[in-house]
Amino acid sequence: MKSFDSRSDRQAGRMRALAFAVAAAIGGSAAAQELGIPQGSGQQAGTPSAQAASKSGQVILMPALTAGAANTLSLLSSNDGANFVSLASETWTPPSGKLNDPTLARHADGRYVLAYAGAAPGSIGLASSQDLRRWNATREVQLASGQVRAPNWVRGADGQLHLVVTIGRGSQVLTPDAQLGNLSAPVPMRGLEDGYTDTVVALDGDGFVAVTREAASGRLVLARAADLKGPWRIEAQSTLNGLGTDIKAAGLVRLGATLRLYTRGNDGQRAWFADSQDGGRTWSAQSRLTGTAAMASSFGVMGEEAKAFDRIAAPKGRPKTIAWDQYSLKVDGKRIVVWSGEIHPFRLPNPSLWRDVIQKMKALGFNGVAFYFDWGYHSPAPGVYDFSGIRNVERALQIAKEEGMYVIARTGPYVNAELTGGGYPGWMFRSRAEARTDDPVYLSAVDEWMTQINAIIARHQASDGGGNVIAYQLENELGKVEPKHVRQMEHLARKARADGITVPFFHNAAGRLPDWAPKNSSAPWANQGPTDIYAFDGYPGGSCDVFANPAGANKAPDWGIYATGSGKVGSLTSPGTPGFAAELGGGWFDYWGSNGTYNCTAERQGTGYQRVFYGTNLINRITIHNVYMTFGGTSWGWLAGPVVYTSYDYGAPISEDRGMRPKAYALKQQGMLVQAAEQVLAEMDKGPALAPADGKVKVYHNVNRRLGTHVIFAAHNPTDGKGEEAFSVKLATRDGEYSFGTTLRGQDARMLLASYDMERQRLVYSTSELQTHFRNGERDIALLHGRDRQAGQTVLRYTGAPTVEVLAGQVTSRWDAAKGDLVLDYVHDGLARVRISGGGRAPMLLLLADEQTSLRFWTQETGGGRALQLSPALVRSAQLVGGKLAMRGDAGEDSTFEIWGPAFEAASFNGQDLALTRQPDGSMRAGTVKGPEAVNLPDLGRLAWTRRMDSLESAPRFDDSAWVQADRRPSAAQTWTMPERGQPTLSMSDYGFHHGDVWYRGRFTALDPKANQLELFYGAGGAGLIQVWIDGRFVGQHELDTGRSFPETTDSVKLSLGELKPGEHVISVMVRNNAHNWNLMADDYHREARGLISASLTKRGGQRFGVPIAWRIQGRQGGEEIIDRMRGPMNNGGLFGERQGWHLPVASPKGWQAARTTDAPPAAGTYWLRTSFKLDLPKGHDIQLGLAFGDTTKPRSERENRALIFVNGWNMGQFIAHIGPQRTFVIPPGILNPNGENTIALAVTTDGRKENALEPLKLVKLRAVRGGVDLEIMQ
Repeated sequence: MKSFDSRSDRQAGRMRALAFAVAAAIGGSAAAQELGIPQGSGQQAGTPSAQAASKSGQVILMPALTAGAANTLSLLSSNDGANFVSLASETWTPPSGKLNDPTLARHADGRYVLAYAGAAPGSIGLASSQDLRRWNATREVQLASGQVRAPNWVRGADGQLHLVVTIGRGSQVLTPDAQLGNLSAPVPMRGLEDGYTDTVVALDGDGFVAVTREAASGRLVLARAADLKGPWRIEAQSTLNGLGTDIKAAGLVRLGATLRLYTRGNDGQRAWFADSQDGGRTWSAQSRLTGTAAMASSFGVMGEEAKAFDRIAAPKGRPKTIAWDQYSLKVDGKRIVVWSGEIHPFRLPNPSLWRDVIQKMKALGFNGVAFYFDWGYHSPAPGVYDFSGIRNVERALQIAKEEGMYVIARTGPYVNAELTGGGYPGWMFRSRAEARTDDPVYLSAVDEWMTQINAIIARHQASDGGGNVIAYQLENELGKVEPKHVRQMEHLARKARADGITVPFFHNAAGRLPDWAPKNSSAPWANQGPTDIYAFDGYPGGSCDVFANPAGANKAPDWGIYATGSGKVGSLTSPGTPGFAAELGGGWFDYWGSNGTYNCTAERQGTGYQRVFYGTNLINRITIHNVYMTFGGTSWGWLAGPVVYTSYDYGAPISEDRGMRPKAYALKQQGMLVQAAEQVLAEMDKGPALAPADGKVKVYHNVNRRLGTHVIFAAHNPTDGKGEEAFSVKLATRDGEYSFGTTLRGQDARMLLASYDMERQRLVYSTSELQTHFRNGERDIALLHGRDRQAGQTVLRYTGAPTVEVLAGQVTSRWDAAKGDLVLDYVHDGLARVRISGGGRAPMLLLLADEQTSLRFWTQETGGGRALQLSPALVRSAQLVGGKLAMRGDAGEDSTFEIWGPAFEAASFNGQDLALTRQPDGSMRAGTVKGPEAVNLPDLGRLAWTRRMDSLESAPRFDDSAWVQADRRPSAAQTWTMPERGQPTLSMSDYGFHHGDVWYRGRFTALDPKANQLELFYGAGGAGLIQVWIDGRFVGQHELDTGRSFPETTDSVKLSLGELKPGEHVISVMVRNNAHNWNLMADDYHREARGLISASLTKRGGQRFGVPIAWRIQGRQGGEEIIDRMRGPMNNGGLFGERQGWHLPVASPKGWQAARTTDAPPAAGTYWLRTSFKLDLPKGHDIQLGLAFGDTTKPRSERENRALIFVNGWNMGQFIAHIGPQRTFVIPPGILNPNGENTIALAVTTDGRKENALEPLKLVKLRAVRGGVDLEIMQ
């Protein structure tokens, strides 16, 4: 038995992490410079300046606001005072007003005290916390009638706290009383009271030192005083004035002998620090703050003793022991079956809807959720990280904990997941490091990511009481095991442990490769690594054919204890650890140019598939089982890899619009079984073989020897069968020897239990499947189910003849006194109800449901006992408080409820009181809850639209002087897409432009009129595009081939430029980059170049590259210096309109002209269409809308155009009419404001021909229910 237990030593972990970072930085530096790679900020960690905080034994705390949550407090921390990680993400929002300029201090009583500006005009707000996570508003203090800003706590030599603030044009100080109940009146700081603002102060021997902003010059100056009230003396000799005038001081802390000044840009876009070793007279050059601080828009700083910080930062929950053996995981000694589903928070850009999906998963019987974490989603540039707003992954972990779901953390660094670059950040595409190896440059970058994400994961582990994370993935589908890959894996494991990760490690082996098994694996074929548990993936369901035909089921494989052979056998690669399927196919992705397969995939891998394949996994003792995907979501913006389009629906149980497919309800039956019979399923061995006589049904037989229970799983033989086969088995149990059986029809399977202790009952056997059971006071309730109109038999054991009352249904009973068996025979038809009492056992209500009835059952813990409901409405949760059962959920139609469970006097659904009527079996039947109200939507074709031409870069006189000039810098592109020797580097990523559209303008001098043949080699991902102009005249365009699951991502195009007069000419080229390749095979495929790769202008039969071309390049505004911090690095590319903000709701109407969406294109290139409208959808509803183009029954049309879809500034996908197949785009609530103003902007790209105009556009209702979760608006 292996186990991890107790809380980790936080101080030791912090020091290990720091030492690890320093060693990695020093080790990686020389190699990085030798290779000439752009340096990430991880190198900074080894510098003496950055180490000042750690040497002083302090941790720097930073209360901060971030772009993703502009009015919500986050806490950051740093061991070195330079690189910050998340400590508490979006932990508090003030009850009123704004939260600006936060400053933090620790009171003498141990509380942390926050002061901030913006609570109300002229006031300061105060809040306090014991643990930096849970905050209470204390009070608002009115100071002046005018502007009050820049509060800054300072502690005197006597320990007294004071608050320095800027009031109007000067600095003043206030002093709170001992209880922080009152503050003194503000007192001017003499010498700084007029013309000096944004003052930060620190102790300086017996006095104080301050950095303040001189209003007249805008410069920072140094001042000293013996007393906070003054007089203050400006030190003119300080070199502070060299730091510039576009910054303001944010904090001043003393780190031993070092005085550290923190500053931020006036625009809130950048943050720095500078150090002084001589008390402030001379200062180092400013260094950028890295990590999460790089994205802080407003912040303060506080130095805290490391030991005190460790006490405060330690999780407060009870640590749980996580152990395992060959059977299952154990949490605090209890065996568990982890029945998990995969969702990707980054594919649903509204955190409030994460709860919606997770609650639905919980209602479907899941007890776990797996999260991928996308490195590139959080890091726009080296050393820059954001975990706020839509990127607040801590919130996803908190929601999972609140909903009672175990978490499997899959942090990368490489995740694949059909993401651009497999999840690598854009800046990794300009690194020549060999990825997924021990290349020191690669590991330095990886350490940077792991430091950030592990800081969040570490405080949400079950093993230290912080949350529900029970497993941590080191790497994903690394199919190479050469020494350099082994060393990388060892490095990742050491780094994760140094970062405080204490839960078991695993790696997801692609296709059951026997790689990265634990080092104690006894399988002779295993390739061992630094894991604790071996895990694998598999997608056995197969895909639909090219005609979207689901026919032809696959055979279900044995990937656990019934596997045979060696090598790719699944869990037997590590016989001593639990069977762990890190990805079990819940569908499959779809590709550009297909005929649209998601609905087909959902059918092919539907109810029958789940019963056969997932059942086979369970009987094979796969006790950690993760369905990939359970909810696929949307690859919005530029998230998608080349192999997928915008929709990542996946054919999953929960569709892209968050609706539950029919297969989800059948999956609920399995999930409820797993939860009810968990202790049996978690500890099974093979039992004696049971072989039906005719061999047409395959029967597996397991035994839980400790409990004495038998598990029988029956499927067609072979398992792809779909006929009708009756079977029976002869089984010897502790209760005796029995023969029983049933019939399989179509793609189906049965999981049956025998000699099973069902609460206080003994189930001898049943040909019906178990769905759930629970104690209900003095009685037990059990729910079994079977296929519609099929006969069933259930046998129960008693010491004497019980009393049987058939309350409903076709049920007969007989008593076998010799065996003590009560035999019930019935037909599954509706809901049969049988009340059984006496016989030496507790009374029982036995519910026998047919298929359709079974699918409508829901169950939850209420706080007062388990409840069971029968309703067409989704029941998310039920809480029993004060005799009232409060249920929440979704009603997609008029719905009634029948409720079994603990006693209650009243009930409600979504706050609506229900009329209750007691039923003969003790249940309560509730009145009707109405379904959704009618939804009225605007007709987009009747709205007023405006239009404006883009592609201004094609004009010969366009000013490109600010663009980057292409040079011969070393390229990071993969070998076959490297620039030709002697030619400039053109790959967009080498210049810091990574996503979406990129423009090139090349100037050349024409001497020979025949030298007009232009050959362009370009990279553009799946369905990529290139358009070319010469001197403003459109020459043509070219698209990459599609219609295959693995598309072409580079190609060449030859164009004739026509007659060229002698003199200077301008070639304009736009490349639409539809994603970077993944790196699945660890061959650096992600570094295949994008944009132009080479350009040759010559004459027919002439020398290639005969005419020199001087190129300039422009992509996304700011490149890696992200402009739109709220929407993040994946929202925008480099169209002119994007750089000008035309996609945003606040865009100026100037220059736009009235048009219809279906009007002919004004010219070749891109043009924009915009409209605004107000929605007023029914409140208390979850209404999912979509944007539909043309005839949505067809995968594509004859028109050739493509459109980027911006909704309220959010890039929600790309429509390509002639490639398809996606013609309807899901727009999540909150991206669309359901009760407010909305703006749609479309960037439409065509060849300019009138027949390629956009098709009619509609706003459509995809799904509507009464209910949902509390919605947040992402604006």
